[in-house]
Amino acid sequence: MKTRAVLSVAVAIALVGCSDFRESVESEASPPKQQRVTVNYTGPDGFKLAVGKADDWCDKHLGRSDVRLLADDRAAGRAVFACEPL
Repeated sequence: MKTRAVLSVAVAIALVGCSDFRESVESEASPPKQQRVTVNYTGPDGFKLAVGKADDWCDKHLGRSDVRLLADDRAAGRAVFACEPL
């Protein structure tokens, strides 16, 4: 009888500990706000240079990151990128 009571208490403590840990992990996993950068460019190699400039800006301001193209208006020579943390 005592063994069952001790096991029940141990299981209850283990379940409470796991649920608290799971809640704290889920609350920390919220995605960060997306940082965007707009780069103007001209010329035949302008877009490639714009990608490099956007990547440099994201690395400088957000640490190690990558860029993802959101919009590109080639007629206006303007591209919008999102900084993606690595």
